[in-house]
Amino acid sequence: MNWKHSLQVGMLRAGLTLAAIAACMVLAPGLSAPVQAAALGTVVPIGGQASDLALDEGRGLLYIANFTANRIEVMSLSYNTVHPSMNVAPQPGSIPLSPDGNYLLVAHFGNYVAPGSPVNALTLINLGANNAKQTFALGYPPLGVAFGINNQALVVTSNDFILFDPVNGQTTVVDTISNVTANTLPVAPAKFPPQIIAASMNVSADGFHIYGLTDTIRFHYNLLNGTISSLGYTSSPPLGPRVVSVSRDGSSFAAGWAMFSANGPLIAQFGNAAGTLNVGSHAIDSSAGLLYAQIPEGTAQSTAVPPLIPATPSAPQATPVAPPVLQVVACGQSCGAAEAAMA
Repeated sequence: MNWKHSLQVGMLRAGLTLAAIAACMVLAPGLSAPVQAAALGTVVPIGGQASDLALDEGRGLLYIANFTANRIEVMSLSYNTVHPSMNVAPQPGSIPLSPDGNYLLVAHFGNYVAPGSPVNALTLINLGANNAKQTFALGYPPLGVAFGINNQALVVTSNDFILFDPVNGQTTVVDTISNVTANTLPVAPAKFPPQIIAASMNVSADGFHIYGLTDTIRFHYNLLNGTISSLGYTSSPPLGPRVVSVSRDGSSFAAGWAMFSANGPLIAQFGNAAGTLNVGSHAIDSSAGLLYAQIPEGTAQSTAVPPLIPATPSAPQATPVAPPVLQVVACGQSCGAAEAAMA
């Protein structure tokens, strides 16, 4: 999820557009007039810029990676208040929670250039041992991290795919990648964490499929057979918001303003997307066959329907002008609805 200077819980900022659109067609925002509504939710200031969230339902907590303040904020879900924070190494980016709830893993994007020194690392926080921390150095900047059903974390760096075992701290290189480039630090002012790291990962509810998106590749890690498949792409505008959402069974995923099947082909896309990396988000509800999304719009509307199986989707280059709108899109089997109905 993408956030700026404060975290707003349960926010519906501008309006609601309800659209029901068949899969394999352009998902065009604004087919029905937005219904204006008051803002909902509670603003919880964190004193920095959030780069990732991890929900700990068992403990009733939300962990927030504060990228600029170098700490993990711990927020109570009962009171919407921030507990004493956990100080960590600089630039905490991705923070997944292990399936057993014992570990919080923090990826540090410390890709400094001279005269600075790189401080790319992982911090393992043992939540069951008084939040004891261990830090492990990485040779390359970590772009994203996600846990699979086997309680091991897939770490994607600018150079390779690594499996990390939180029990013994061992790492295993699964594969290497050559098409990923990472931004360097420091960056120009007025950039937010999603614009710096420019990557996102997520895992299916069954824990068997991890999908990821960077500036140059989309990838799929299948825990059932231990294989990684990646596909280089170009996109105009960029695939933003830089968020990945996965269906419950891992048969499809949404990345930026497009939805893809497990093996890569484009299923559908939002028309007239602005491609902004740090504004917007989405989530797939497989049981209801719905995609909830806020995709900022550009200035020009495209009427062209892309081929069903392109190497990458395309959309007009534009700048965002429309107010934030939450869309609820019926995506049926594309969201894993059939699998959910049989479960």
